[in-house]
Amino acid sequence: MYTNHHAARLASLERGEIRLRQEIDDAKAHLDWFEAFDSEEAYSTLLQLRRDIRAIRAQLDETDKAIGANALQLARARKAAEPGFFGRFYMTSERSVAILHVSTVEKRDNELRKEKARLGSELAQKEPDENVLAAELERHRGFDPLETRAALTHKGVMLQQIQSGEEHAAKASKRWEAAVGELAKAYAALIQEIRSIESDLIVAETLDNNLDAAKTARERAKIHRDCAARFGVGNESPGAVASERKGVRGKLMRDAEKIEHRLREKISVLDKEIARFILDGSNLCYATADNGDRRFVGLGPLMALVPCLRESYTVELWFDPGIVRQTNMRENDLKVLFPGVNVNVMSGTQKADAAILGAAEHDEHAYIISNDRFVDFFDKNAVKNKRIFGHIIHPKSVQIMALDLNVPYQQERMSA
Repeated sequence: MYTNHHAARLASLERGEIRLRQEIDDAKAHLDWFEAFDSEEAYSTLLQLRRDIRAIRAQLDETDKAIGANALQLARARKAAEPGFFGRFYMTSERSVAILHVSTVEKRDNELRKEKARLGSELAQKEPDENVLAAELERHRGFDPLETRAALTHKGVMLQQIQSGEEHAAKASKRWEAAVGELAKAYAALIQEIRSIESDLIVAETLDNNLDAAKTARERAKIHRDCAARFGVGNESPGAVASERKGVRGKLMRDAEKIEHRLREKISVLDKEIARFILDGSNLCYATADNGDRRFVGLGPLMALVPCLRESYTVELWFDPGIVRQTNMRENDLKVLFPGVNVNVMSGTQKADAAILGAAEHDEHAYIISNDRFVDFFDKNAVKNKRIFGHIIHPKSVQIMALDLNVPYQQERMSA
């Protein structure tokens, strides 16, 4: 099937641009971070954090020891506070002191455990800060700003190349759609219709074979009903349906072949990746009269054709010196008439043929529009590689058949 591969390439390039822009943004963010990062201050802060952490851990060790010692005291105090046999009958002074001591030791245990929790919370805050700061310092030491700047420069060049490719692909896609889009859709629709007809043929031929093999009138009647149910009332005969479908398929296939031939011709031109047209200006000012003679029709065809071509291509114009006499316009006047176009008028008695072929000689994407066959320049690349498109000057339009282009122009007063 014929599809616009330029559109697919454009979509791929656009995805690549998004990825590259993200890489550029990331690299710039890393470079900005590096330049804003104060390594001396960070190192000083890290040292203070580590001193604080060591101090907290030392305090935690001391607190754990104090909790352990206090636990022993608490156990002894609780044992001393037990009532014993006589304690069930009266409170002794020793036991009263022991009970007060238990309360004091329990309060001390509670304070120690709160202090441990506070120290643990403080340590839990400072340790992640230490890890983050240490990692940032390590990242800062390992970061190469020169390498990053060089990578940014390289990615910038790549971005320009991608954008240039996108511009080229967008123009090529637009040309493809303008030249081939509707034709490709028509071809696809025909192929789909042909496939549907072929599906009908398979069913009709199967029913026809079953009809031949039927042994009873009842079986044959059922096949006729099935055929009408599949193909509509009035289409009870599978043989007639098959014959009709074959006729339709034949016509559709002929139409598809014609469209495919046109598609191939158009796509063969599009695949040439034309970027620049070099116009034989003087040649495009002449039409063929009814008697076969060439007659000068003026600049009208060029004035219509050049703007149309410039929508998608770079355009150059070359004239023989006779154009000055024929139009009463010099090279500068012609440049004003064709803005944005490289206009050249040969001097003296020199013809433009050699200059036109020279302009296209070393550029495989440059094509010439001229009816001149350049038989004296058979060794030139444009001639050898068939990079020359002919044209037809109609009474009211200029046609470039290879480009499927037919542009109307304003007629001028014709001179001999």
